[in-house]
Formats: sequence, C-alpha cells, structure tokens
Amino acid sequence: SIRTYSGVEHCGNLYLQPDLSAPPVVRFPHASTSILYTFLMLDEVGVLNGSWPLTYEPFPGNCCGVQGNPAPIRHWLVGNIPGASLKEGVVPGDGSTCASSASPLCAGSVVTPYLQPGTAGLPSGSHPYLHFIFEQPDKEPIAFPAFDDEVVTNRFHWNYSAFLHAYGLWPKKASNWMVIYHYPQAD
Repeated sequence: SIRTYSGVEHCGNLYLQPDLSAPPVVRFPHASTSILYTFLMLDEVGVLNGSWPLTYEPFPGNCCGVQGNPAPIRHWLVGNIPGASLKEGVVPGDGSTCASSASPLCAGSVVTPYLQPGTAGLPSGSHPYLHFIFEQPDKEPIAFPAFDDEVVTNRFHWNYSAFLHAYGLWPKKASNWMVIYHYPQAD
C-alpha cells in the first residue's frame, strides 16, 4: 500500500517514486460485468532533463543504454480483465487480489508485467504516467502477443496506437494520470 497517501488516485496526484514498488489496485465502478477490459499504464513523455511540466527538454544522456528519449514506454499491460473484477477493484494480472469465489483468470492476462516508475541514473524531477481502460470488442478473451519484457529496453518506443487499433481497443472507456517525483536517493 502507498504510505502517507490515501491510495486513491485522482487526475494528477503526486507520488514519490519509492512508494510505487508494487502495482496499484485499479477500480472502474462503471465497468459492465458482461464485458472484458484491457488496462494500460504508459509513459508517453519519456526521459526529461528536469521536472514536468516545467520542461519538455529531453535528457541529453542515455537511459538504460539507449541514447535519446525512449518514449513511449509500456509500463504495464493486462488484457481480458472481467468487468466484475474492475467494479470491485483488482490489481490487474494478480489473481490473489480478486474475491475468493473468483475464477483463476479473475484479474486478466498479463501481457506486460508491472514496471515500477524508475529513475536509474536520471536527474531528479517529476514525471507523468498515464492509465487507460479499454473495453474489448468481444466477450471472448483476446490472445494477445507475448512481448519479451525481460529486457526493459524492449518496452521502449512502443507503437501503442497500432496495438490498440489492431485489437479494436479504441476509444478508451476511462483514463487517469499520476505524477511521480523521483530523486537520486530513491534508487
């Protein structure tokens, strides 16, 4: 759980980077119990040289061995989440957070495991992260591709627009965003 915060995210909440080591619970009270959903956490801004929104200047060094800005970055992607689970609140992809009578797939299918917002070797500052919920077009689960996410750089430069359109996941049903403050001591 997030310390010193209510844990409830409203658009633009500010969190400290070390407080997000575990993935958060996602709740969508307007979810339909007969529909499957996809959840996405995205970093569309990438690596900045300072604090957002004060600067959009890219970090001049490299991030994780990649020169230049790696945005957009896929931080977390879970599909096939039952609407009933989102209504109650669930950590997408973690069945242990579902109600006791839930099915084994009650939290959906992990496409990309949660990646804590990080700052390795980067200057201190604040940074936005986007959260989206998409309604899946069919009642049957989608067989999403297996991304090679063991290497973090494989999450960089992700064409999320092509992915969403390929699986009929547009328009979004809900969105939110948070700002993470990071500082060198956090790593």
